[in-house]
Amino acid sequence: MTTDKRQKRQLRERTTQWQELASLKAKYRYAALLHQRSGQLEIDDDAEVSLGPDGQGAYVQAWLWIPKSGIEKGEK
Repeated sequence: MTTDKRQKRQLRERTTQWQELASLKAKYRYAALLHQRSGQLEIDDDAEVSLGPDGQGAYVQAWLWIPKSGIEKGEK
């Protein structure tokens, strides 16, 4: 196999891997959107997704609303 053919094959393989990873992250992002509560817990359409090291889950970036009263002295 020539170097050019080998490079093209490697590029196709990497592209396929990237597409599969992007699809998996999109699935986790969508699942997070199902748990969203407007004004309390919100997920952006392009939220970061970090896959867990064991393949059993992922962290999805979210916005959590904390009211000013939640930071005043004496609050638990």
